[in-house]
Amino acid sequence: MKLFTEEGEQVTTSQQPFSSGGEGGVYHVHTSPFGRGYCAKIYHNSNQKQQAKLKGIEAKLRYMLEHQPSELMGNMWALSWPVSLLYTAKQEFRGFVMPLAFDGSVKLTELISSIDTPSPLKKSFWDHWSQDDWDRFSLRSKEGLLNRLKLIVNICMPINKVHQVGSYVFVDMKPSNILVNGKGQITLCDMDSLQISDKGKLIFPSPVNTPDYTPPDTIRKIKIQMYDGQQQDVPVFDESWDRYSLGVIIYQMLFMMHPFACTAMDDSLTTTTEKVAKGLYVHGTLKGQIKKAHPYHDNLKRCPKIVQDLFFKTFDPSKGLKHPIQRTSANDWGLNLYAEIQKLSLNSQPIDGGSKPIPPKPNPKPKPNPRPNPRPNPNPTPISQPLSLWGYFWRCVTNKFADFKGRARRKEYWGFVLYNNLFSGLALWLAYNGIVPNVAIFILPILFFLPRLSVTARRLHDIGIPAWGLLVLLVPILNLYYVYMLMFAESAGDNKYGPSPK
Repeated sequence: MKLFTEEGEQVTTSQQPFSSGGEGGVYHVHTSPFGRGYCAKIYHNSNQKQQAKLKGIEAKLRYMLEHQPSELMGNMWALSWPVSLLYTAKQEFRGFVMPLAFDGSVKLTELISSIDTPSPLKKSFWDHWSQDDWDRFSLRSKEGLLNRLKLIVNICMPINKVHQVGSYVFVDMKPSNILVNGKGQITLCDMDSLQISDKGKLIFPSPVNTPDYTPPDTIRKIKIQMYDGQQQDVPVFDESWDRYSLGVIIYQMLFMMHPFACTAMDDSLTTTTEKVAKGLYVHGTLKGQIKKAHPYHDNLKRCPKIVQDLFFKTFDPSKGLKHPIQRTSANDWGLNLYAEIQKLSLNSQPIDGGSKPIPPKPNPKPKPNPRPNPRPNPNPTPISQPLSLWGYFWRCVTNKFADFKGRARRKEYWGFVLYNNLFSGLALWLAYNGIVPNVAIFILPILFFLPRLSVTARRLHDIGIPAWGLLVLLVPILNLYYVYMLMFAESAGDNKYGPSPK
């Protein structure tokens, strides 16, 4: 569809959204004055109520354009902040342009759902991440924990940038609004749902919050005029609300549990919200009222004392739980974790391209409707070593069991063929000596049939040949083509079948 900026410059988007929600959809931007790396959020306007609501949204986004954080993007983080409003040819407001999330991003929820590798059937994850990406942040390794700490610092950076402005509260900060890719680059989404105050006066309320990330604060309400002209009582939040939400997210990233997830002595306390209200922080002063807690919580005792103290400040009822101003800020999390990372690994890759979190300082007033900067080239976080032959074989028969997309490097194909033949030979020997039934000779070829086809197809892709080349292998004399596939080196860089394989 064709839309226009306030200056009359044309922005062309895809016809269908790649992501949809209750308010509207997010569309790819094909052409725009901003260059590559941007998308557009287009709001619904099919009925009178939605059209009336758009007046308030337009005013809110215009404020955000005129009061931006000092930076919208770093090497390792980005804010999906509006950079231009969008209109029809008739000057009807429809949405805004914002930075696109980094390539290969998934919701942070994927990293806190389980300590185990996601199911091979979870296409929403494996379409964007590789096994190497998952291993890079696995809590089963010391390096994975270190990379998660770096990821947390990368998350704290843009949150601190937004808080520095002094007008914004996220209110609904949660893992599903944070996108992360395999390099540790993060994107904060849903920026148009922020609460906005100007000189201490609420002007745009936030419509939602999520119970698991909601502190037990007494919420003050005031009456303001809404987009439809009606007076309405709305809640007012301050930055300390976000501090609690951020603390929960960080705790989940490190320990895979909510900090108040436990079984209370009081059997009437069944929900997380009830346990938060009673102050049952697992490591807090009321832990004597807890009957049972998951062993994952014990890992906090192995963390540096400063990390334990930051959580205690945020969640204990004697501290931040009942006294919100004492909760740990995004800036304090970033500063302290950055220092701990330097102690843990002096040779680690720099976070956010080497930019260290800094204390808040006054920002110059931003110019209205600035033109966004081009997306910088990202600096990667630590790169994992290539998989072993066994590692590649295991990936072929698990995560990539029937994956015919993408490419397979020469080592991956060798790894599969090697162990396939070893297991087949072992089955033949066991059957020949009567140790297992003869049927075992036929079971393995059946089990490995799909993985063999898929890895062969990906190997063909890697040398620039379409998967129908598999048909050639059905001709006996042309089986020598296998030698060609095994010995031919990978094609450098990307090709039409995808990026260079890992």
